[in-house]
Amino acid sequence: MRRATTLLLLALLCACGDARHEPLASGDDTRALCLDSQCGSPRQLVDLPDLENIVVTDAGRVFVTGQQGLYEIRRDADGGYRATTLASGGCSGIVQRGALIYALCPDTSGAAALTVFAADADVPVPQSIHTLTGMTLPNGLAVGPDDTLFVTDGPIAVQPQIVRLTLDAADPRVVRAQDGWLLTWPDYPNGLAIRDRALYTTLFDPTRAAGDVARIEIRADGSAGAVERLHTRGIMDDLELAGDTLLVTDWQNNRLFQIGLDGGLLQQTDPLSYRQPSALAVAPAAWFDPPAVLVTERYTGRGLWVHARR
Repeated sequence: MRRATTLLLLALLCACGDARHEPLASGDDTRALCLDSQCGSPRQLVDLPDLENIVVTDAGRVFVTGQQGLYEIRRDADGGYRATTLASGGCSGIVQRGALIYALCPDTSGAAALTVFAADADVPVPQSIHTLTGMTLPNGLAVGPDDTLFVTDGPIAVQPQIVRLTLDAADPRVVRAQDGWLLTWPDYPNGLAIRDRALYTTLFDPTRAAGDVARIEIRADGSAGAVERLHTRGIMDDLELAGDTLLVTDWQNNRLFQIGLDGGLLQQTDPLSYRQPSALAVAPAAWFDPPAVLVTERYTGRGLWVHARR
């Protein structure tokens, strides 16, 4: 009964998140970012409902997932922004790995699946390659070492966990195995980012009504190390590696913040700067100078926003 109550609480409170999981900015660009309401402010770029996650590719293309589809966001010659729908249905995690983009979207039966398309395709055509099994809500998605992808099952899950997918070394459009990497109860994992063998995630523990940004080592044998809690506050959603820092959405307090990899707070926007922000990513350099942060909103909020210097 306690578990059912917990799941209901998270269903009412939590948004879903993910991050691109690769360094998105040089050290100089990272220091130039403004996640402080004294220097920057939000502006909506595209009005779309229930957006989830963002990936900015190495070539500067922007793809966004949401509860109604998968989109590419383009900047027009006149400086406006428009969305092209690539797939319909509820999509969540999205990440680039080399020449491919992987996303979590429904397959033809409506089940959650790993979907893939070419990062440089003029008109991307997402294709389901693996139906995820034994998971309640596949959500965060990140590229791991040794031909792996990692997926969070949360923030609403019967068995909260982080799952590992092993890709075929010769054909990365083929998933050779799916296995449970780490059971996280009583923590519910959400956002996910990986650099080298350090996995970063946002957790929420309803038993203590607190959330953490945590780091977990991916050991040389592939197993999980201890959970190292870096930064504690309420319900957080997504997180993103940017240089030697992490950018994080504070879903509960409707704000964004930046921390060092040691967990120390560097800067944050005022509370209520956003309406239930879900994900964030450093914007393409061609879009904004100085660097800015793209933000998605879900539930009471909507659309793709930018937090840029005034």
